[in-house]
Formats: sequence, C-alpha cells, structure tokens
Amino acid sequence: MIAFASSDHVLDSYLTKSLLYVFLFQITQEQFILASQSLHLQRPGCEAVYPVGLYGWRKRCLYFFLLLLLVTMIVNLALTVWIIKVMNFSMETQQIASSQRLAAFTPPG
Repeated sequence: MIAFASSDHVLDSYLTKSLLYVFLFQITQEQFILASQSLHLQRPGCEAVYPVGLYGWRKRCLYFFLLLLLVTMIVNLALTVWIIKVMNFSMETQQIASSQRLAAFTPPG
C-alpha cells in the first residue's frame, strides 16, 4: 500500500480509498475532485419548510368544482330518465312504430 507522512489515520484511510478508486475504477480527474470536495461542503442550517397540499382559496375552488361536477351529473341523469319516461321508450312502442312505418310505405292494394 501507499504510505503517507500524515499522522491523522482518518486522512490516510481517506486518501488510500481515493487512490484505490482512481486506480481500480478509472474515474476522471473531475470526478475525483468533486468526490474529494464533497466532504468539506457545509449544509445550511434550517431550510424553509414549504407546506404540501392545498390551502385557502385553492381548496375552496377545488371543492366548488367537485360540487358543481356532482350537481351536473345528477341533473344529467335526472333529465335522461325524464326524457325516457316522457317519450315512452320501450320495446313494445318500438315494434308498433316499426310496423306503422312499414304500413305507410306499402303500396295500397
């Protein structure tokens, strides 16, 4: 192994591992510099915590939109049922209507 003149055992082991990475994995010089500098970077203390979710007017608008969609679906279904009842749709009326149409197009005689 490579011997270093440093008395700090942690630094020696770090440099040894770094050199092994260079020789074994053939990393580039830029990758080595970035890897060695990452230990010395300090993170900022307390980051601002942003709330996750919907709050205030956005939540009210979403609830209003969902309520409007629900009311629209109910009115649509009610109108569909009403039209079916008013028009008297059934299998019997369709058979009568088709027989009347056939009678209208048949020549007299």
